[in-house]
Amino acid sequence: MGFIQSSDDKPASGVHEFNVWLIFLLLSCAFACISYGSFPFGLESSILLIAFFPLLNAFIATPAQSAPPLQDPFPNLPTTLWLILIPGAVLIRLVRLTTLSAWPMPDEAFSGFFSLQLYEGARPVFLYGWFQGLPLHQWLLGFFFHLSKPSLTSLYLYPALLSMVGLAAAWYAARSVWKEGSAALYFILAAFSFWPLYIGRFCFGQGLLLILEWLILGLGLRFFRADEKNLSPRHTVYLAVCLAAGFYLSHAWPAVVLGLMLLTASIPRPKNGFPLLRLLALAFLLASPMLLAMTTHPYLGFIGSLLFNPGKPLDLFVIDWPDAFSTLFWKSPHPNIYGPLWGGMLNPIADALALVGMLELWRFHRRQAVWIFAVVLILFTPELAAHWTDTFRSVQLLPFLFFFIVLGFIALRRKAPGTLGLAVLSAVLLFSVILDTHHLFDVYQQKWGKPGIVWDSIKSRTEPVIYQALKTQAEHRGPGCILYDFDGLQPSAALRVALYPFNAARNRSLSNSRPLWVAWVANKRFGPYLSKRFPEGRLVRLPSRNVGMDAGPLLFILDPVSFNDPTIRKFVEFQQGLEPLFDQVLVNNGHPPNDAWMRSLDDLESRAGGDEFLQSIYSTIQYLAHLQRGENDRLPPL
Repeated sequence: MGFIQSSDDKPASGVHEFNVWLIFLLLSCAFACISYGSFPFGLESSILLIAFFPLLNAFIATPAQSAPPLQDPFPNLPTTLWLILIPGAVLIRLVRLTTLSAWPMPDEAFSGFFSLQLYEGARPVFLYGWFQGLPLHQWLLGFFFHLSKPSLTSLYLYPALLSMVGLAAAWYAARSVWKEGSAALYFILAAFSFWPLYIGRFCFGQGLLLILEWLILGLGLRFFRADEKNLSPRHTVYLAVCLAAGFYLSHAWPAVVLGLMLLTASIPRPKNGFPLLRLLALAFLLASPMLLAMTTHPYLGFIGSLLFNPGKPLDLFVIDWPDAFSTLFWKSPHPNIYGPLWGGMLNPIADALALVGMLELWRFHRRQAVWIFAVVLILFTPELAAHWTDTFRSVQLLPFLFFFIVLGFIALRRKAPGTLGLAVLSAVLLFSVILDTHHLFDVYQQKWGKPGIVWDSIKSRTEPVIYQALKTQAEHRGPGCILYDFDGLQPSAALRVALYPFNAARNRSLSNSRPLWVAWVANKRFGPYLSKRFPEGRLVRLPSRNVGMDAGPLLFILDPVSFNDPTIRKFVEFQQGLEPLFDQVLVNNGHPPNDAWMRSLDDLESRAGGDEFLQSIYSTIQYLAHLQRGENDRLPPL
């Protein structure tokens, strides 16, 4: 069983036996009650104490024991079952892919926007936006756009494909620890558990983070077990590339690397040693451009806002531990928009199995257990550093949580070795999968699939309606020119990506398509003017904007239109001059425009060409820009 195959622990006399099935059932029932029910704090505490007492007693009273015979307790899966599992694992990542997150989250929209800029030829950089997003996710998404073209579909498909690649990485890591039977169990957890499926529906970097972590675990375990004479140089290079890549991907990667370094302390090493220093030197060399960019950039702007948030001082770093533990096992005391929305990060059955697995590790492999538990605590620190509950900051725990869950199954199987025991454990696994799929496709669908309380906390109600109306227009009439920056100083990253496939005003590949229509996304106060100037056009009714005191946007479509009309050409040219400025607004995300931006805006006034409507748009943007800069004495009349 890989790095836990051997143990230095000696058999203990008077071995303390305990019933792992009883512990499992008590924990499962307790977690189910607290996760899915609502009880007074005193009753919840009593339930937890009753459930945890046998577990804690087993941890404390059980001496270290010799590992049982090295035999995989689970049979190899038949080929027929693999032919069902693998296509099922792929298909479930595509089922209802665009309905769970029916419109991109702001972070997804920004990822798509930065990658769209790369697709259009922008120079790659190391840190993106005011939040200083790391580049690997943006670079790969930009490359994917070259394969599939920028669109809302590509924004959804990219993380789903990463999730599929993660299945192979999870299998590779599992086979470095177990034989095929237990490794197949780990694969099923990675294939059908909630979080791997859920992450595959958000265009974030967490799916890539899991891939790197699984690859490092698989490569690392093989690396440290190999004799130097039998170690391929390519193996060292692959591992160094994966270690370095994480620094380009995640702010949490230093914690992951520190945890993995500690993990090496639990691995039995060959007597001849291994080229560890060579590995670390190569990894550092590959990561040095990113590390250099961090030191020459005000990098702590984002990290500092988390660590030194005046509303949540550093002393709360310790106080946040109970919240993080609660979120992991039953429910979050301070729910985050990303969830979990139903129970904890793990379902009650997985919770109980993970704790039983930790007990199994402690019982038979105590030296390794100390180091692995230390790794898990270190991997918890990124979420604690953020000072708020956000399980997306804890996804790096998943490979280890699944490891504990498999050990929990092994412990239960040891007490139920027959065919009946295998059938019961199969039912336990199936019920766990059912809970997770219900969580994803039912609970989350109800909250995220349509506008409501959860949706309105972070998503726009108007933008999906604008997108659907213009998509329908494009399906009937082909590409058009969409002028979406006429709504004040409020550019939309999501609309830039979603409308790109049929927006001839931005998509240069459509320049020869002879668009037949034009659409404005403008402030509602311009509605009467547009209707009067273009009586043949039509207004599309939009829901009210979620926040803000302004009138909100309108959508006005003019079809048909001749682009030989000088007025229409002037409008399109004004939008094309405005768009780079508003792209920069998205990059700065709320930071006041700088002097260079203001000069570029002044140069744009000439494009208005005396047109009353365009001059009004220009004056509105100029007014809002001076207001953001605090230059109240320079506010132009509106």
